Amino acid sequence: MPSLLIKIGVFAAVMAVILVGVLRTIEKPIRGDVTGYTALFTDANGLRVGNDIREFGVSVGKVTGISLKGNDAKVTFDLLKNHRVAKDAKFAIRYQNLTGQRYIDIQQSSLTATQKADLRAPGSTIDTGRTVPSFDVTTLFNGLEPVLRQLSPEELNKFTGSLYAVLEGTGNGIGPALAAIEQLSDYAVDRQQVISVLVRNLSRVSDQIGGGSGNAMALIKQLTILFLQLKDKVPLLAQFADEIPPILFPLENMLKVLGLTGDPNPDIDRLFAQAFPSPEETIASLNRLPGFLQFLAAVTPEAGRFTCSKGAATPPAALTVLLGKQRITLCQA
Repeated sequence: MPSLLIKIGVFAAVMAVILVGVLRTIEKPIRGDVTGYTALFTDANGLRVGNDIREFGVSVGKVTGISLKGNDAKVTFDLLKNHRVAKDAKFAIRYQNLTGQRYIDIQQSSLTATQKADLRAPGSTIDTGRTVPSFDVTTLFNGLEPVLRQLSPEELNKFTGSLYAVLEGTGNGIGPALAAIEQLSDYAVDRQQVISVLVRNLSRVSDQIGGGSGNAMALIKQLTILFLQLKDKVPLLAQFADEIPPILFPLENMLKVLGLTGDPNPDIDRLFAQAFPSPEETIASLNRLPGFLQFLAAVTPEAGRFTCSKGAATPPAALTVLLGKQRITLCQA
């Protein structure tokens, strides 16, 4: 019995060590000396203690605390001590993945200046003018649930990933997003309604992040232009649909009679079948036609010369010009 308890205790201790190791691996602790900073966000929804602070995709710090300060979220975080931050750098809450995990992205150009006046002092506070708040990604899909249900998992991931890339400003441009929206609209009965809902949702997200995504505004502009073009063309398309049938029906009937479209006209078929029952005999008859015409010309007597009983009349000058060199004789009445 004591040996069994010892084995259970050893097993539990080993499992605890492994669990601690896994958790430490997931947390990815910062290695090196750190410096604390504070940032104020108008919205820090989804951000958690322990989330990464990244620059150009590389982890350079960790979120250490989140609290409320007035109407803003106060976020404290640690950065590696040797990591320099410019005064004009922006701090944006980004989606790490579509499951909702966030991180803070430091947006600044490569630092070349070494003057202390250009760098943010350790322990300083970044106000809301230099931060981009969080947003709820589900806002993008409000009202699109019936259409999204028609997408395969791969298509859904492509669509959400494209819009996410535009909003996050990852550099992929708005081309893939527009292509994904076009593919989404193919599943909708009313494409105009889909574009309208997307413009509305993107506008809401843009309001949430305070216009911090230039790509989002560009995408909204492109969709708005497309929406207005569709809106302007719909009355013309409706008018065309009302007016074109009276024109097309007679044309269609004529083409059917000629056997060029639709079911060939049975009366025309019957007439040609009676006149030319055999293609071979038809070709042979056409080959004999020139000789037959020569025979008719030979047996036809020449017409005599016709004269005017009261003499020929002289045509007026205008009529002479009109007749030209035609051999026409005018008789006096």
